[in-house]
Amino acid sequence: MPRLSAVAWIGLATVALVGFAFRWWIFGASQGAVSADEAYTGLQALRILDGDLPLVIEGQAYTAVFDSYLLAPILGLVGANVWVLKALPLVWWALASVLIARIASKVARPTVGFAAGALFWVAPGALMLLSTRAYEGYGLGLIFVLVAVTAAQRSVAEAHPQTRTSIVLGAAAGLALYAHPMYLAAIVPILLLPSITHRLNVRRWWVPLASSIVVANIPLIVWNVRNGWSTLDQPEAASSTYLGRLGSLFSDVAPRVFGMRDLDGGWTIGEPTALIVLVVIGGLVVRGIVVLARRDAAGRVVALTTTLCLPILAVFQSTVFVDDARYGIVSFPFLLVTLVVGASSLRAGGSKVFVIGVVPVLWCALLVVPWLSENQGPRRGDPNADARRVIGVIDDRGFDSVAGSFWWVLPIEYLSSREIRGAVAGDPFTVRVVDSQRLVEAAPNEVVPYVFAAGDEQTSVLPLSIDTYDRMVVGDAVVYLPRAEGSG
Repeated sequence: MPRLSAVAWIGLATVALVGFAFRWWIFGASQGAVSADEAYTGLQALRILDGDLPLVIEGQAYTAVFDSYLLAPILGLVGANVWVLKALPLVWWALASVLIARIASKVARPTVGFAAGALFWVAPGALMLLSTRAYEGYGLGLIFVLVAVTAAQRSVAEAHPQTRTSIVLGAAAGLALYAHPMYLAAIVPILLLPSITHRLNVRRWWVPLASSIVVANIPLIVWNVRNGWSTLDQPEAASSTYLGRLGSLFSDVAPRVFGMRDLDGGWTIGEPTALIVLVVIGGLVVRGIVVLARRDAAGRVVALTTTLCLPILAVFQSTVFVDDARYGIVSFPFLLVTLVVGASSLRAGGSKVFVIGVVPVLWCALLVVPWLSENQGPRRGDPNADARRVIGVIDDRGFDSVAGSFWWVLPIEYLSSREIRGAVAGDPFTVRVVDSQRLVEAAPNEVVPYVFAAGDEQTSVLPLSIDTYDRMVVGDAVVYLPRAEGSG
C-alpha cells in the first residue's frame, strides 16, 4: 500500500471530521433518538447476557443478530448506553468506506478510490440518517458484501482459482445472506463473473465456494429445519407487483438516497433542479458502467453488480417500503463507484484538487446539507428526552411495565435498562422482545400503563375503560396511567 502524502492525510482527516459533524448534527435533533428497531438491537444484546441465544430476530424469519452478539460484552460493562448503540453503525460505515476505496482503486486511480470512499463516508440523503441507526444486519451485512467484491475481483484475475480466494468469497457471501437476505441482490451478480470464469474447475472453485456458503449459514439452516423453512416466506405487500417495486426503487428510493427527495416524498430542492441532478447522476453512473465493463475483469465485477442489483432487489416484496430508503444501502456502494469512475473519465488526467477538493464540496452542498436541513427534525438537546420523561412518569407512579406503540415501547425498555418491561399493543403488532411481551401480558391490567404517539392514540387496545386512566401528554407521547382504586 503506497504511503500517504501530507495532503492526503489532511484530506482524510477533513473528510472524517465532516462526516462526524453531519452525524453530530443528526444526534442533536429528533432523528437522533433511539428508534424501535435499533432499541431492539440493544435489548437483544442485554438478553444475550441473560442467556438468550437467538439465531435470527425474534418474530421475524430472517436477519441475523450478529450486531447484538458483538454489543453484548460492551453493554455488559457500561449498561444500556445510547452512545455505544449509536457508535456501532459508525464503525461499519467507516470500514465500508475503506473497502469501497479499495474496490474503486482496483479499477481506477488511487485518487478516484479515495473519492469513492470519502463520498460514502459523507453519505447523502437518507443514507446519512441510516448510518446513525444500529439496525441488525444492515451495516455489517454490507461489510460482508464488500469483502465478497474484493475477493471476486481477485478471483477473476486468477488464471486458476485459488482455493483460499474461493473460500473467502463463499464465506463472505454466505454471511451477507445470513445477515440480511436483501443482500442476495448484490451477492448473485458478484458471484456471476467468477463463476463463469472458473465454471469448469470443480475442485478449486465450486466445492470450496459452495462449502463455505453452507458452513456460514449452518445456524440459519438449522433454524429453518426446526421452523419449516420460514425464511423463504416473504411478508405480504398489498397491491405490490415486481414492476411497481422496481419502478419505486428508481423513482422513490434512489432520489431519497441521493438527497433529492425528503422522507415524506417531497422534493428537497425543488422538482426541476432535483430531476436535473438525478439525470446527471444517472448519466455518470451509466458512463461509469461502460468504462468499467471495457476496462478489465475487476471492473466488470462492479459494472455487472451495479447493473443487476436493483432488478434483483425488486424481487423482495418488502422493498415496497420506500419511506426511509433503507434498501438503498444494497446498491449505493456500486452506484457510487460507477458514478465516481464515470465522472473521473470526463477529466482524464484531471487535477487531484478537483477530485479531492471540489467534488466533495459540491456533494455536501447539494446532496447532504439541504436534505439534512429538511429531514433532521426539531433540534433537541437530548433527542430521547420524551422517552426519558415517560420513563420518569411511569416510575413515579410505581409501575414497572408499559404497553402500547411498538415505536415507543422498545426505546422505553432499552433506555430504562429493562427496569420497565414493554409489550406491543395496537398497530403495528410487531413483537420483538418475546420474554417482555409475555411478562407484561400476564400482568394485571391495573398495573400496566399504555403509551402512544401523539396523533396516533389507539385507545381501542386499552383493556380497561378509558375513564379509569389518567391521560398525560409527554412531548410527542401520550401516556395512559391506570388510576389507583378509589382515586378520582
